[in-house]
Amino acid sequence: MSSSASIDAIGPVAYNPIVLTPGDIQMEGRTYRNVSGKPVTFFFDPVIKSGIAKFEVHSVNNLYGVGITIDTLEIGPNECPWDKQKQKFT
Repeated sequence: MSSSASIDAIGPVAYNPIVLTPGDIQMEGRTYRNVSGKPVTFFFDPVIKSGIAKFEVHSVNNLYGVGITIDTLEIGPNECPWDKQKQKFT
């Protein structure tokens, strides 16, 4: 009996962060720091569609959550995903 698996990527994946309010975030390499104190949501392009993704959090001061949502979630500046459509957020 044989089985096969498809692996699209192993290791770091090139991505672009999409930040709705760029003035609220200071980006240094792959480190993101909230400099405004406002709720900030950002997305990754390409979207993580399957597999395992690793996020390292170095400081949890005022970190309310890290989550996964479906791509149809509509969110605006200074909004939290869980305030709008809870059924689309994990």
